Amino acid sequence: MLTVKQKLARVKFAKAALRRERCSWRRVMITDSKYFRLHAMGKPAGRWCTPATREVVARPKHSVAAHVYMGVAFHGATSLKFVTGTHKQVSKYTDPKSKRPYRGLAQQEYTDVLHDHFIPEGNKLFKNAGQWADKWQMQQDNAPAHKTPTNMAYIAANVPGGHFLAWPPNSPDLSPIENLWSWMDIKLHKLDKCKNIEELKERLEQVRQSIPPTLLHNMFDGMKARMERVIELNGDYIGK
Repeated sequence: MLTVKQKLARVKFAKAALRRERCSWRRVMITDSKYFRLHAMGKPAGRWCTPATREVVARPKHSVAAHVYMGVAFHGATSLKFVTGTHKQVSKYTDPKSKRPYRGLAQQEYTDVLHDHFIPEGNKLFKNAGQWADKWQMQQDNAPAHKTPTNMAYIAANVPGGHFLAWPPNSPDLSPIENLWSWMDIKLHKLDKCKNIEELKERLEQVRQSIPPTLLHNMFDGMKARMERVIELNGDYIGK
């Protein structure tokens, strides 16, 4: 359930987004991460849902998974970046408390994702499109590794237009990339079942390359309606 404070933050975000010029979302690259699990292949996939409508599905312990980052824009999508959390992929950064490699994505690893992946591929996407190459902006969620002062400063210094807006907490329904993850999930389940993590990675990139441009166009041009809807609902969940 959303708190009153969270609802107010969602409305504030939507109003700020609507104050930008009409084509502002076309110059934004939205980034996110998702776990794709080997055991889940062949099972039905669903879209993001509210807590009240979410199904509870038992998950095997120690399931093989790929933890992947991707950036999407009106003009296309970045390649996939597999990070810590992917089966047998160990962080090269050490937790100073435990003296062991981080079990999840560390701040330093996310800096690497920005430096080696999101920013150069974002520059390429907008340059090839011939639009917003010197003004494109990046939008990310509020995961701890994303919003550290170090990484926010890195984005401000290296993304031409900086960061778009501070994403409101507990708001995956406002991001069109959630629907794109679901689309990829459905496509993945239609392929032959993967035997191992390497096959899963290959299939995911194959699916990523098949994303139709019209799907991305509709996603980004539909952001205005998403913002208007959350304001209409006084900050409540807008659904799919």
